[in-house]
Amino acid sequence: MSRSENRSSLTLRDVARMAGVSHQTVSRALNHPDLLDPGTLERVRTVIDEVGYQPSAVARRLATRRSGLIGVLDTGSSVLGQILLNTGIVTAAADAGLSVRMIVCDWEGGESLDSALRSFWAEQLEGVIVMANTTLAVRVASLVAARMPVVLVSGKEIGDAHVSRVLIDQAGGTAALLDLIERSGYSRIGHIAGPAGWVDADVRRQVWESLPHCDSALLYQGDWSPSSGYEGAAILVERGVDAIFAANDHMALGALHFLADNAVQVPEEVGVVGFDDVLGSAHYQPPLTTVSQPFENLGRRCVKLLAELIAGGAPSTEILETNLIVRDSLRHL
Repeated sequence: MSRSENRSSLTLRDVARMAGVSHQTVSRALNHPDLLDPGTLERVRTVIDEVGYQPSAVARRLATRRSGLIGVLDTGSSVLGQILLNTGIVTAAADAGLSVRMIVCDWEGGESLDSALRSFWAEQLEGVIVMANTTLAVRVASLVAARMPVVLVSGKEIGDAHVSRVLIDQAGGTAALLDLIERSGYSRIGHIAGPAGWVDADVRRQVWESLPHCDSALLYQGDWSPSSGYEGAAILVERGVDAIFAANDHMALGALHFLADNAVQVPEEVGVVGFDDVLGSAHYQPPLTTVSQPFENLGRRCVKLLAELIAGGAPSTEILETNLIVRDSLRHL
């Protein structure tokens, strides 16, 4: 039997039988060699090499004692943007021959956070992608960076020379959206903000606050949910707004619901905009003007920058552009 035939037909259990060990031991030799004693590891490696069983990616890992495993510290958010971001990470990691260990962490709970960090320290991770969408998550990224390469998905910096960042231009996207609202003839622009302490929500609110005629009384603190958008719209309409900037599309949906319930014409009487361009926003009533974010590309860039750090490259920062999506929830220019 040729080496190529062996490589295509042999199973992990065949290798285990030839080496006189269990199939779990062969698996550890391939994925976690540091867990085996040197004699057993050498015996398994010898058999794998003789029969040509190993894929090239595994061969590289055995030679370098690299795990090929990266971590992702996530909030567990079920919003579409986070799902698309994770899809981009997993797809790009697979293309690069890397495996992903995703840990979901409740940023508000210290016990969950401690457990996540202990898991990372215990595993042979080559680097970690941290979804730093809250100020606490940014501080956690600094702790992780003390031990391994980190890519930070955040508009915040942590002042660490060994951290790369990938972010979406939240300020630019928000400014373009607000400029469109003003050019469409609206002047009293209310804002339904995302939760305090969320980095992207803070940036969007700060850009709104920089408007020349910003009125602080026209700010409502939302929580990303449609129900908070409904409640926020009720308060802002009572205060005389003629446009509502919701910090995400779900809150914009709630605002549209309130306006429809109260026979307020959109966009003639009150214009409404959101942020994210979630699936279905083109079918809101009316279709929603919003900002599209390149979530999947963001995930792919995270993996690229992390792979460069792992290989000894210099840290870097990448800023991805947004895209203004103009629909019928504002008066047309």
